[in-house]
Amino acid sequence: MPSILHNNNIYLTILYKCSSLTQRRISLSIYIERTLYRTNVPVFRRYWLCHRSTRIKTRYIRVHLHRSIAYASDLTSNLQSWPIEQGRLKLIMYKNRLENENEILKKLEYNVRFLPVHKRPSYYSFRWNPFINKTINSICLKEPEVVRIINYPLVLTGSTYGKHVVLPAYQDYSLRLEQQIQLTRPKFSIIFWLYIDEYCSDRSTAIHCSILQHLTFNNTRLTPEIFLNRKGQIIVNVFEYLHDLKGIGAQTVASIPKKDWCRIALIIKEYHWNIYINCLQTWDKPIKANHYSPNYYYFNDEFGTFIVGGSDITPSFRGFISQIDIYRRIALTYEQLPKRLDISFMPYLPSIIQKSNECKRHLDLFRQCYEQFELFNKRIQQKFTCNAQPFLLNKSNRQCLLIRTWKQQLSLSSSSTDIRYRIFRALRRRKMNSTMDVANKLFDLTIKLLVSDNLYII
Repeated sequence: MPSILHNNNIYLTILYKCSSLTQRRISLSIYIERTLYRTNVPVFRRYWLCHRSTRIKTRYIRVHLHRSIAYASDLTSNLQSWPIEQGRLKLIMYKNRLENENEILKKLEYNVRFLPVHKRPSYYSFRWNPFINKTINSICLKEPEVVRIINYPLVLTGSTYGKHVVLPAYQDYSLRLEQQIQLTRPKFSIIFWLYIDEYCSDRSTAIHCSILQHLTFNNTRLTPEIFLNRKGQIIVNVFEYLHDLKGIGAQTVASIPKKDWCRIALIIKEYHWNIYINCLQTWDKPIKANHYSPNYYYFNDEFGTFIVGGSDITPSFRGFISQIDIYRRIALTYEQLPKRLDISFMPYLPSIIQKSNECKRHLDLFRQCYEQFELFNKRIQQKFTCNAQPFLLNKSNRQCLLIRTWKQQLSLSSSSTDIRYRIFRALRRRKMNSTMDVANKLFDLTIKLLVSDNLYII
């Protein structure tokens, strides 16, 4: 037992052993018997569970006393040091996991001493104190005006899924004050890149699809909202106050072309917005639109969540979205917009999207293999031809999962060059006991076809 307890690397060594099958609770506490207003005031507590063991176990517990006992008084942190130098240490083992006074199995108590008041260190003296470890950069944060919420391309499939982003709050008081002033007279810009494969998915019945939404936890709509209708026109919704249920909406006259990367810049300044659309193939002929409102807009980027893509309210379009930048307090001009998108930043995208013969051939091969998987899965689900297996050691019939009707429906003369029949023959030579086995074999055959690039070899 240390002669004096303090918070500078003091450890208590506890030796214990439990022979019972049930877990037992061991409690360690340091308390003060009496203060000016209270009795038995705890200044340190720890507990753990003891399991059955044949050996004596050792546990080292670091002492971390209450700051009123361990440190000197400090007016800046509103710390009042207690003029108490003696206390009691109590070590109790209970019969079970609960801390019940009636279930005490063994109890030990010791007198302990604390540092005298005039010898106690300052609250800011030890290394572990977070105030000492803070540097100038961590105290005086550089808060960026431009926040990139998405860097790499995000694939949107026309469903109700998207990426949710919450912008950080300003720490500097002057920035927070300026932000509150601009709530009803906002100035900000949103710039992002789109690649549209389909305006709205055929599976969706929505009139328009989402690009970017600004919502609260209860789906209250906020400024701004950017949608894409089925004609390819951009729709922008803004709101004049916080709980504005109607809002103000406007759309562009021209449509965004498909199969091309386009930069879209939405610039909002107090009561009007401008939108600029530049596509790589027609970069020098941008699509421009603007809208003026009789009232000022309301915008608070710290309130709510930005949703890129789809949500429970509106599904997304089909394509890619990338490099979304939000200029939180800056309304850019057309000349200040960033340059073209660096395609080398995403080298794999053009080879996947472009309409090349090689890409079409690979997609056709994959589609045929997927059809075979669907046929096998349907056969397994509808008519499982294996006999019941009463014992685990019995082996299933080798031909139980094969589709025997293929050989009757397709002749060798007409199907010798059919990729579907050759996949069936390759699968027939293998034993399959589940749908997962069929899927794995089909995947292996697809990879072989794509690597060999030869339709006549399996």
